Amino acid sequence: MMRIENEAQYKWALAKVEALLPLVDDQTSLDDPNSIELELLSNLVADYSDIHFAIGEPTLVEAIKQHRYITLIFGNTHCPCRPGCFGFGNNDVFNRICKISLCFTAYLRNIET
Repeated sequence: MMRIENEAQYKWALAKVEALLPLVDDQTSLDDPNSIELELLSNLVADYSDIHFAIGEPTLVEAIKQHRYITLIFGNTHCPCRPGCFGFGNNDVFNRICKISLCFTAYLRNIET
């Protein structure tokens, strides 16, 4: 399989990745069959996800709204999802030095509801 063609293949590959995760850890050799399969399938799943479940860049209004929430909640401080990133305190998001992270965007969605 060179790439995932449809949702059924995607679900199969995702289930296989989840089954392989407990079998592979930091101590597993890179030439171990489970490690190789996990890496190949993970890349295929990631490629399919990027195409079919893309989040995309926020609009200017979304970026400003997210920046307001972040500043309100955390003040001018580090990005809560990326240690060492000062993106939310000094407008690096707007300069595209720091991207708004997916996990923090999900966090903000939960706040708004």
